[in-house]
Amino acid sequence: MTKQNIERMSLMNIIQDFMENGIKNLFELLGKELKNKGDFSKFVLELKKQLDSLGIKICKTALAAADEAIRIEPNGKNQWVVERRDKKTLLTTFGEIKYERTYYKSKKDNEYKYLSDEFLGIDCHDRMDLSLKAQLVKEAVDVAYDKSAKKTIESIDLSSQTVMNTIRELGEIPNITYKDQCQVEESKKTKVKYLYVEADEDHVALQNGKSVMPRLVYVHEGYEHSNSKRKKLKNIHYFSGIYNNIEELWLEVVDYIYNQYDIDNIENIFVSGDGAAWIKQGISWIPKSVYLLDRFHINKYILKATTHNHKYRFHIWESINNCNLKELDKIFKDLIDSTENENKIQQIKDSRKYIKSNWEGIVNYYKKSGAINCSAEGHISHILSDRLSSRPLGWSVQGVHQVSRLRAYTANGGAIYELFEKTLKKKKNYFYLSKKVVNSTMKNKCIEKFNNIESLNTGKKTGLNYLLKALRGA
Repeated sequence: MTKQNIERMSLMNIIQDFMENGIKNLFELLGKELKNKGDFSKFVLELKKQLDSLGIKICKTALAAADEAIRIEPNGKNQWVVERRDKKTLLTTFGEIKYERTYYKSKKDNEYKYLSDEFLGIDCHDRMDLSLKAQLVKEAVDVAYDKSAKKTIESIDLSSQTVMNTIRELGEIPNITYKDQCQVEESKKTKVKYLYVEADEDHVALQNGKSVMPRLVYVHEGYEHSNSKRKKLKNIHYFSGIYNNIEELWLEVVDYIYNQYDIDNIENIFVSGDGAAWIKQGISWIPKSVYLLDRFHINKYILKATTHNHKYRFHIWESINNCNLKELDKIFKDLIDSTENENKIQQIKDSRKYIKSNWEGIVNYYKKSGAINCSAEGHISHILSDRLSSRPLGWSVQGVHQVSRLRAYTANGGAIYELFEKTLKKKKNYFYLSKKVVNSTMKNKCIEKFNNIESLNTGKKTGLNYLLKALRGA
């Protein structure tokens, strides 16, 4: 028995009532608003309310039909004994659905089950439908938990704690989609000459007053050719989260690269960042890697060294552009000699140390064919900071980890509903409904009631008449 068959049961009376009463009330409201030069938004809100109500009725009918079909199934009677009928409330995107389902006891091993719920993929402890959970989390990827609840459904009062607990159900969230996790045949792997890996981290405040650093690494194929002034990276994929062992992050990245790209065809993989040790560690994991220092951070340290003496900025940049380390040393010495303030001198020395310790990454930008500038700062802001650190929110470590991975997952094109389906995958249901039972239930709940609808048996050619006859013939 398919879910599509179940959903058709007993729907026609509901549809007729909606067409005859719900639609009538809606257009009366619309007429009133038009006469009074009212607000069309009121009509839209009322329409949503009516459609949600219709959705609840249809869902209740589907649940009741499934329960009845299982109860009259001969194969089920041989294996299960009816214990009682229990009430249940299930929250959905339509609103709150209250229904009854039958509780069974197994003749074989005395196991107890709500067979219709299990048949429809509803766990006995579920308070929310999977689609509602997915929508809550989808909203929480971009907005605070309390706002996520309000944006998802206004008719039900859901707390921030409920949204957080729903995210917790997902456990360890993948960075990339299930499609990208599938093994790609060698002949179908992408062939590129250059590949780019860029990395940075965010700083997020925790509830205990401390902070934590979620990492962000993304892989791309360079800039797309476009007439637009705004440059766009080609085939970008993100990896994020909190890693106690940074090797785990780089292994994720390396696995993705080997799975998606023809490594033999790649000339260089450029690894770019701000010079942090954890980023440089990626070079030892990624094949054919060449390190590049992010020019944003070069400029940051040059500005820091020359805040009191701007004329040296040009000379420092000139020596860097010429890859002349000897000249750079001389310029920094002159800058120090012309500075009296000890704090300023220390800033100059710090800047010199930073540039010299990353000199290879600076030179590679000029010497290696295919090298491009790193854009990690913008991606940190877009993927992590906008949600995690741009506003004063008190996070837990687990919350930061899960939300950062969710943002990477969705940025990679991942669907939250699919994530829930894979993570909370129910045990395979072996309960079988015979064709005879399906046909009988369809006849009792749908077809006979459908044929008895008054609108179908009148001679009037109304919109409702045409609609219902079309549905009957579907």
